Amino acid sequence: MLRALARTYDFPDYFGENWPAYTDCYSDFVVAGEEPVVTVVRGLDGMHRRDLRQFMRCVMELETTAEFISVFKPVVPRRVVNLYVGAW
Repeated sequence: MLRALARTYDFPDYFGENWPAYTDCYSDFVVAGEEPVVTVVRGLDGMHRRDLRQFMRCVMELETTAEFISVFKPVVPRRVVNLYVGAW
């Protein structure tokens, strides 16, 4: 999932493919623009069935990062939303 997010948001080559690196690079991406960001995540319904712990970690990390960014609303003009699409 982290590789797909890195490709989607064109993270730099030094992206470390871990959740703290995702938060850092995604925060830089969000600060760089003004349009709202909607991340549509597909396929987690399959992960939910295969590995509940990994599923919970992914959702928690994505939501924590979005919440972290929302704390800086006066500084960051973008609104950030995560959508989880699947056959739940």
